[in-house]
Amino acid sequence: MTHSDLEADSVGDIREALSRICASEYFAEAEQIKRFLRYVVEEALAGRAERIKSYSVGVEALGKDTDFDPTQDPIVRITANRLRSALAKYYNESQDEHRVIIRLPKGHYFPEFDFRPERDRPDHLSTQRPASPPSATPSPARGRLAVAFLAVAVLAIAVLIFWSRLSVADSDGDIGRVWIIVQPVETGGSTDRDFARVLGDQIIAQVTRYDGVSIIDALRSPNSQRSADQMSGSGWTEKHVFSLATYVRIEDGRAALRWYLTDMHSNQVMWASDRNIGFETGDGAAAIVQSISAELLGLEGAVPVILDRSQPTDLGDDSVCIARAQRNAFTDDLMLLGGVADCLKRVVDHHPQNGQAWALLSLAYHRQGRFAASQGEDASAYRVQQQVAADRASALSPETFFPHLARLAAAYDAGQGTALQNLADRMLLRYSGDARLKVMIGKAFVSQGLPERGLPLIEAGLNQIPSLGPLGYTMLALERYVADDLERAVQYIDEQKLPDDYRYWLMKTVIDARSGNLQEARLAWAGVIRLKPGYSEFVCGDLRASNIHNSYYNRIVEDLNKVVPDLPPDTCGPSARTQLVQSDP
Repeated sequence: MTHSDLEADSVGDIREALSRICASEYFAEAEQIKRFLRYVVEEALAGRAERIKSYSVGVEALGKDTDFDPTQDPIVRITANRLRSALAKYYNESQDEHRVIIRLPKGHYFPEFDFRPERDRPDHLSTQRPASPPSATPSPARGRLAVAFLAVAVLAIAVLIFWSRLSVADSDGDIGRVWIIVQPVETGGSTDRDFARVLGDQIIAQVTRYDGVSIIDALRSPNSQRSADQMSGSGWTEKHVFSLATYVRIEDGRAALRWYLTDMHSNQVMWASDRNIGFETGDGAAAIVQSISAELLGLEGAVPVILDRSQPTDLGDDSVCIARAQRNAFTDDLMLLGGVADCLKRVVDHHPQNGQAWALLSLAYHRQGRFAASQGEDASAYRVQQQVAADRASALSPETFFPHLARLAAAYDAGQGTALQNLADRMLLRYSGDARLKVMIGKAFVSQGLPERGLPLIEAGLNQIPSLGPLGYTMLALERYVADDLERAVQYIDEQKLPDDYRYWLMKTVIDARSGNLQEARLAWAGVIRLKPGYSEFVCGDLRASNIHNSYYNRIVEDLNKVVPDLPPDTCGPSARTQLVQSDP
């Protein structure tokens, strides 16, 4: 919500949220970004958003001289990126109820305000906050003594603040947490050093949008370089601490990009990436940042893979459960899914304020509901649990990846078309480098009957990671089948070639039936029944539960009737169709 949409009684809520942010530990020693934030919020509340420009921010908020030239001095841009990073970290890690979320979108400096309804807040979080005790006014003698002690304390805190954070006892948000020390970006050739500094800030801001990650800026935390042998006695040897080193060289509109992820305990390089990235003029930093963050922390990212491989198989440990659930959020292994769902229930019981765990549990319910429907079982109980967990995750961690993904899946399963599209657009803007996310959202759009939006996303994701083919080819085949391009539909389904997936055989059945190859269609249907005995009794219920568009549903049922004699007319007739809801409830 922008300043023009505000009602008078909302201003107090915004100012209260601003005060909480500035008083939090994430902003305690960051006067520059606090001045920036206070300035843009107060200007917006005063109805002067049009004045919030680089020059006015630099002069009025950051104290620059009146001859300040923002085209020569990047201080405003750099501070804005630091502010975005700090806000993301605050909303990711704090346990406030977040009645109002303040955002500073990229591309401009005027803030947006997101008011969260009461129902989105966890029931167990109290809205009453204790009053701060009054502070006594010190005498002059006490004041001088306090200054002396303060001088010593500041030096000690400067040395210890980073490492003490690693040594604290795990809180709800620390379960499965990863610490990444982001090194200054190194450049080669004629690459501008100011660009490298801005790029480093944007990497930090983007990575904080993912769950279970704490970021340390090595440029501003000089003690982050403690050697591995010094770590052994610090009480945090069980924590996952990595160093991210990045090198970029820009030539002729392309970036040669390399990054390394090193385990700080063993000094072993755990993952490395070397690629060239093309980008349009002015979009270079965004393309690089999205590539790094997706490869590092996305659905096919390095960190989830490293954590999953390094953990024991016993899901009795909460951290192991989180790592396994993150890596297998969309698994087709029903036994693994059951174990992950059970351990996630335990995790949220032990750590009810862990937003990531609630989000992963919601996604587990999503998958269990789909499996239940494909077996002819009632999936409604899973859907209710899925929505409750997604709401809890969003209330606790409203600005990070998995809560967004949980809300997206819940909107799709509830048939909330408009909500799905809005959430998808937001995720694609924030996580545009994640190939698997593109394919998943593209499939959802095609299922909704929006192939013009979905197909380019699927194809873009497959171009990034060709091994995702099985994830996308079924939906590409479905779209071509509905469009009567049966030759291409056959090519897609043959490229998928997953004989242990009943959906592969189901698509072959209807494509062959539509083509007039009824004998081949019957053989394909036998493949479905081999994997799903009795499927003819609940195939239509499964299709409805998947929320595919009515035109797709009608055509599939029409072609199934050509080769499956025992489809139940009471559940597979036109009257059984469901209409996707195109507005939020």
